[in-house]
Formats: sequence, C-alpha cells, structure tokens
Amino acid sequence: MIKLDQAFYWTVEAYLRRHEMSPARFGQRSLGDPCFVADIAKGRSPSLRTADRVLVFMGFAPLGQAFVDEVEAFLAITGIKSSELGYAATGNPSFVNRLRRGTSPRLTTVDQVRSWIIENSSAEEHRAIRDECASKAPCRCGVPLPFDHVAFIPLNARVVH
Repeated sequence: MIKLDQAFYWTVEAYLRRHEMSPARFGQRSLGDPCFVADIAKGRSPSLRTADRVLVFMGFAPLGQAFVDEVEAFLAITGIKSSELGYAATGNPSFVNRLRRGTSPRLTTVDQVRSWIIENSSAEEHRAIRDECASKAPCRCGVPLPFDHVAFIPLNARVVH
C-alpha cells in the first residue's frame, strides 16, 4: 500500500507541474505558508485537516470525513471497542474519541490506523465497510475506500489542469 503522505506529496507535485506554479507560491496561496511544499518534501507529515485544505484548494474532495466514516463503519461492523482500536493501532486508547471530537491526526497516523483496520477485518467485513462508507457519501459510490488509491477524487467531473 502506498503511504498516504507520499501520495499526497505526489499529488501536490503534479498540481505544481500542471499549473506551472512554484512550491512557495502554492504554499502561500493554499495555506499561507510558503515553506509547506518544502516541508512535506523533507518528510513532514501534514495533519489530515491541513491536507484537506490543500486538496480543496487543488479542486479535490477532502479526505477527513471519509476517514472518520471508515473508522466508524469498522467499529460498527466488527463490534470492536473504540478504545481497543485506538490502543492497538496508535497506542492511544482515546484516539477514536479524540477523532470524533475533531482532532486531526497526521497522515502517517491515518496510515497506521488504516493498516490495522485492514489487518483486523475479513474480506467480508472490508466489503461491508466499503458499502457503509458508500452509503454515507453516495458521491463516493463505486470508488475505492478512502486512501486505497493514489489519485484523489475531484470535487467535480472536470479535470483540473
């Protein structure tokens, strides 16, 4: 599985090339931080909230709610307690409760949690999670579970150039 922060960085780089935009200008326009692209190029993992702001700037759907939906679907379908998921996946039993209250994890933490979910759900449960996520966001119907792919989902049908 491709790491989410790497896929995010590649998406930003592709946007910069398509729009012939400097990294500093992109960071300034998208977040007010001209060093943002340089920081992620050096390996800094942005928070999910920051990544969502950048994705929306580039014309893509945000990923935060899709991740929350996936976690909630996993818990509902498997019956695993939220504290067990949090402790096993991140070492923090309050992770899910903090996520529900709006805490924004780093993309590396999202990868950790998703890997744990995948390792601890059967193929049947994984299909049920996918179906549950699709029912909460019909626009994602027929699309892989959030983060199962490198390309992010455009907000509209037109191609961003």
